Amino acid sequence: NNKSKAAKDMGISREALRKKMIAGRAVLDELQKTHSDNKDAVRAMEELKQGIDEVDGPVADTEKKVA
Repeated sequence: NNKSKAAKDMGISREALRKKMIAGRAVLDELQKTHSDNKDAVRAMEELKQGIDEVDGPVADTEKKVA
């Protein structure tokens, strides 16, 4: 699957990749709140989050796995 290939390409475990993706998604969410008045920035952040979701699944599913 995409996550296995991405982790292998990066030379890290799937679990390490998952944690990095969760952290990245959290940063994007925070930036989006901070820059909500900049439509271009918000659009770019949404595209990045969609890319994360394509590899790791929706963030709601990912956060459940952490618990």
